[in-house]
Amino acid sequence: MVLDGVFSDEQGEYEPGTYVRNPVNSSHTPHSKDGCTIFVKLSQMEPEDKQRVLISTTQAKWLPGEVPGLQVMPLHRYQTEQVAMIKLAAGTTLPSNEDGGGEEIFILEGVLKDEQGVYPQGTWLRNPPGYIQTLSSDEDCLIYCKIGHLMR
Repeated sequence: MVLDGVFSDEQGEYEPGTYVRNPVNSSHTPHSKDGCTIFVKLSQMEPEDKQRVLISTTQAKWLPGEVPGLQVMPLHRYQTEQVAMIKLAAGTTLPSNEDGGGEEIFILEGVLKDEQGVYPQGTWLRNPPGYIQTLSSDEDCLIYCKIGHLMR
């Protein structure tokens, strides 16, 4: 995920908000002319997942979530793994849920909270399978979320 600046490789240039997912065992030559900040997760996919994904999250469509104040932008899905951007409007609380396959959350904007604490922009959370929490935000909040992949 490109957070700021322009990230480049031999396949193109990627502006802030671009989600790039390269398959296992692929290679590229990353660079940036003027510098950039990216959120990177390496060696995190199933070897059989060969799909390259490139999505501009500044242009892709948001879908309504399961509760008012929640919007979701699906980014990728493979077997039990789901990756999405999630927007919570100020004052939104999500129903308590158990993450059967674990979850990882990266706060891109705003402040997210649960029963254990308060997490500002730039925080990365990793919760194990079976973890139960209630997420909320007192302000508009944008997060990257990956679920269902930690049960391997």
